[in-house]
Amino acid sequence: MSRRRTRKSRRNNKSIRLRVPARRRKKRKLSKKNLSKFVSRDTIELKNKTLYKFWLDLADSNHSVFIYNDKSHKIIKKNIREEQEKAEQNDNIIAILDSGPSFDAYEELLRKSKNKSVEEVIKNYKRYFNEGSSGKRVFC
Repeated sequence: MSRRRTRKSRRNNKSIRLRVPARRRKKRKLSKKNLSKFVSRDTIELKNKTLYKFWLDLADSNHSVFIYNDKSHKIIKKNIREEQEKAEQNDNIIAILDSGPSFDAYEELLRKSKNKSVEEVIKNYKRYFNEGSSGKRVFC
């Protein structure tokens, strides 16, 4: 966009119009918060491969994690739905870790956990997972 200005010519004393360019805008650098919106899904997956594999198995219901009263945990890989129903009635189990299939859930888990290991995430599950609607289920 350009502005128009009038100026008198030195020779004829007539006013003429000159085209003067408008101020140019400075290019802004994106902040880390805004830059994260443009990061591709592949680079997010590569940040913490073990955590991504763990979340993918939780989201696909290939395994489930039970947290016991003594803060130990067990990863269940067979008969998951039946085991989860039994765990709902078992008083020895505090929480059942689960995840929805949305990739946003993994992005949130990665944002909260940064570069922590899977064992660290399971050990401190209250920090990284949110309570679900049912009693013992905890979602990321």
